[in-house]
Amino acid sequence: MIGAGRVGKNHSKSMSHIAGMKCVALVDPVVNILNETADEFGYEYRFTSLDEALDKADFDAVVITGPTFLHKDLSIQVANAKKHIFLEKPMALDLQECDAIIEAARQNSVFLQLGFMRRFDPEFAAATSRIEAGEIGQPMMIKSLIARAANWGKVLPLSIYPRSLVQICVW
Repeated sequence: MIGAGRVGKNHSKSMSHIAGMKCVALVDPVVNILNETADEFGYEYRFTSLDEALDKADFDAVVITGPTFLHKDLSIQVANAKKHIFLEKPMALDLQECDAIIEAARQNSVFLQLGFMRRFDPEFAAATSRIEAGEIGQPMMIKSLIARAANWGKVLPLSIYPRSLVQICVW
């Protein structure tokens, strides 16, 4: 697991419920967050760099939850080490970076999975079912809003969610 922050913790918690899966190494440059998350989820190894993790720990795949601007370099490094990749969204900063990640995965024959936690959200699944059943008709516009307590109850537009909803429901 690369990233010991909020998203890394969410994935660590989710993976702790998967039979046969063991999360063995955690990577984060912020030592206090690294140690807190490693302690909470029982990671065997802790590293402040991916280089060190690849050199000292044995694992089959990597979950990348770090900042988007690091996704390309981390993904290519992981692919070149012949490790499978679960990459949290957004994939990268631009199309060229996405293409570079995809090419590295292809060249190294590793799986690349883009994470999107809303893909299995009950509301998204219900919308998909209704569209597929012809109940709603052909979508022409999708708008997604969320209220967040951290923003004092403001309703905020979420650009990545409606785009992904369109991909899931319509394409």
